[in-house]
Amino acid sequence: MKTKILSGKAIIFIVGMLGSLIMLIPFIWMFVTSFKTLPDIIAHRLSLIPHPFTWENYTKVFDEIPLKIYYLNSAMVTGIVILTTILISSMAGFAFGKYSFPGKEYFFIFLLSTLIVPFESYMIPLYLEMKWFGWIDTRWALVIPHIASAFGTFLIRQYVQTIPDELLDSARIDGCSEFRIYWNIIMPLCKPALAVLAIFGFFWGWNDFLWPLIVINSPDKRTITLSIPTSGWVPRTGGINWGPLMVLCFFVILPTLIFFIFLQRHIVRGITLSGVK
Repeated sequence: MKTKILSGKAIIFIVGMLGSLIMLIPFIWMFVTSFKTLPDIIAHRLSLIPHPFTWENYTKVFDEIPLKIYYLNSAMVTGIVILTTILISSMAGFAFGKYSFPGKEYFFIFLLSTLIVPFESYMIPLYLEMKWFGWIDTRWALVIPHIASAFGTFLIRQYVQTIPDELLDSARIDGCSEFRIYWNIIMPLCKPALAVLAIFGFFWGWNDFLWPLIVINSPDKRTITLSIPTSGWVPRTGGINWGPLMVLCFFVILPTLIFFIFLQRHIVRGITLSGVK
């Protein structure tokens, strides 16, 4: 029996390692390709050894692409998205989790239903709304559509429901206002869920590509993800300059990889917390 358990774990381990390797291959190829010359890339597309090794692609990117400006824009937008998502989602989750009001369940179901609506279906109305406010080609257009999250509200609501009502009632008896209960009790107790929401907020804000591509025109307002289509190394006709393009892709995903490596424990917790009742 023990031998069967060990063999089963070994099979799971081998399958998991093979799956991880398959998922890592594109990233490894991207990193190695960034050190290749264009003739080498064309001649040896699947080779993982540069012939010859060169820093030319990195030099070209640093000389032609204002990465510092793009990084600052992405960091600012992502930071605002994280803060507003945490604040608004925690308030809404607290209300849905601990208050009773007419139509609460219907409002919550309606809120969750927005998760199944694809962005492409309301992209044009959202663009027209931003145009009506005069926010096209401004950072407001990057931030406003992401300041609230239905998923974040659902996550906080599920976590808030695990907090005993007696704790809140005792605070009310002691004279605490509802906002103080939210700020001094709910927020500290929801730190695990808030940490998870902050991580997801980072991914939503940093990796957003289609929406910034639509609403941003000025080079000084572009985010790091827009460095790829606006670099000129992905022409509409002709060959792609793969070397500098792979360097750009590496710098685009680098913060995401760092976040994932150091905070993967919280990401897994986020998956489990979404099912807490």
